[in-house]
Amino acid sequence: MLADPRYGTWLAEPFSEADLDAAAAWLHRRHLVNGITVEEREGPVRLYLTDAGVACAEEFCSDTARFVAAQRPNDAGPNIDRSAGAQVGSGNFQVNHFYGNSAWTAGDRSPVNDE
Repeated sequence: MLADPRYGTWLAEPFSEADLDAAAAWLHRRHLVNGITVEEREGPVRLYLTDAGVACAEEFCSDTARFVAAQRPNDAGPNIDRSAGAQVGSGNFQVNHFYGNSAWTAGDRSPVNDE
């Protein structure tokens, strides 16, 4: 990013090495990226998206703030993950309901055949 002015700037100012290192470290701590680390840097120096990073990019348009907020448990009530349906949990009991496929019956692992 430092060598490419198309991607290595913010408001016409180039990113510093410290900026990129801090950003890589933040993404790494939240398990959105992984990669090669060295002692001289806080974050990975060569990185790639993890599965969580791909989900953030695809389901949240790379909005890391929204993605991280969606991962936090909500003590006020049921946790709703709109990308996958509704998920309600209490103690050791959890019920998952996924929208969009009415061909499945409760308790059955095979699709309902209407023929």
